Amino acid sequence: MGHKELEIDCAKVYVLESDAWEIVRAGMPFLDRDISPSFVASGAHELEFVASHQNEFCFGLDRRGRLKKWGAVILYKYDSEWIRVHVERDTCKHCGWAGLIALAAEPALYFGTPDPEAAFDRAWNRRVVGCPLCGNALPRRPVWVEAAKHAMKDSQQSRHS
Repeated sequence: MGHKELEIDCAKVYVLESDAWEIVRAGMPFLDRDISPSFVASGAHELEFVASHQNEFCFGLDRRGRLKKWGAVILYKYDSEWIRVHVERDTCKHCGWAGLIALAAEPALYFGTPDPEAAFDRAWNRRVVGCPLCGNALPRRPVWVEAAKHAMKDSQQSRHS
């Protein structure tokens, strides 16, 4: 089963290659630990996002907390390093742009890492990007913003709905 092991925030993250994801989706264990079907089902949307942004994002597994259960993590290539991110929708309060953003400064990303406070502090201090249409700051602190051409389609459709 193909995977790459990375160290991110002083914790191991396993980035699975496509053949490995097929095995995980089929309910097979990864590194001798079972992965629950509910875990696989809940990560389907995230996997779809990562698959459509393969040059910038990847999807991995890490062991969280004292029980060391598998947790899903989306990774973003920030400068020359992979960082943990949370992807969500956001809207610019200045021009109305709506689209996907990736946040590194999200405390839940670091629960279960050896030093969550230090990891969050590093994330908070990362360079943020603004709205892809008007350049103003967005309500959250994104390190990545969906290209305006893709997001505009979504925001125009939601205005007409």
